[in-house]
Amino acid sequence: MFWFQACPRCQGDLFRTQDLYGSYIACIQCGYILTEGEERALEHAEGQDLPSQEPSLAR
Repeated sequence: MFWFQACPRCQGDLFRTQDLYGSYIACIQCGYILTEGEERALEHAEGQDLPSQEPSLAR
């Protein structure tokens, strides 16, 4: 998912990605990674209710 011109540092474009430790939202232009609070605010502003980012134990 992308958010255009939404980076709080440079007004660049944000995207959701994930790594070994979970998913996160980062800026394509400057590399800024949003805090959990900033992620929640961004998702709330978009009207999204995404599931918790905690890793699941079920396989």
